[in-house]
Amino acid sequence: MKFLILQKPLPVPGSPETMKAASEALEASLKVIDDLKAKGTVESVYGLTGVPGGVVIFDVKSHEELDQLMMQLPITGMGKVEVYPLSDIKAVSESLKRTVAQSG
Repeated sequence: MKFLILQKPLPVPGSPETMKAASEALEASLKVIDDLKAKGTVESVYGLTGVPGGVVIFDVKSHEELDQLMMQLPITGMGKVEVYPLSDIKAVSESLKRTVAQSG
């Protein structure tokens, strides 16, 4: 099961202490993500262009495993997180074709 995780920081005052804590949490999270990439659990990780935040694509066996892995990331809880289950685009296309055929 693949999931896209989108995280954007919470709106907080940009004090030097807050910025330092966010930077340290991000660096620690990237170390965990590198380990997960080596294991094949993380497919991709990207920062967002022009806005703070990033995305990670996980490949896991269950949503419970995803939850456990996300709790290992120090940056979890420092922002708004959105979770999107991903589907193979060819499977989506076939499903749409079946739906159209059944409706008409």
